Amino acid sequence: MHYGQVYSTMSRLLKNGLVEVDGIEAGGGPERKRYAITDAGIDRRRKDDLADQLICDHALFHLEADLRWLELTAARLDKLREAVAQ
Repeated sequence: MHYGQVYSTMSRLLKNGLVEVDGIEAGGGPERKRYAITDAGIDRRRKDDLADQLICDHALFHLEADLRWLELTAARLDKLREAVAQ
C-alpha cells in the first residue's frame, strides 16, 4: 500500500463504520487521529481471510515506522537549524 493510500483507506473505513476516531494526538506537525475498530469492523474482519489481515498489519506497521522516522528527522533538522544559526 502506498503512503497516500493509507489516508483514503482510513477515510473509507470511517465512512463505512468499520473504524471510529478514538482520539486525536497533537505533535510537531498536523494532528494525528487514532482509530479503533468498531464491532462492525470486527465482524467484517472475521469474514476476511488471513492474507488480507496480514497485508493490513504490514501496511500499518510501515506507516507507524514512517511517522516515527519523520518525527526523528524533523527533530534532527531543528537541531541542525539551531546549530547553523549560531
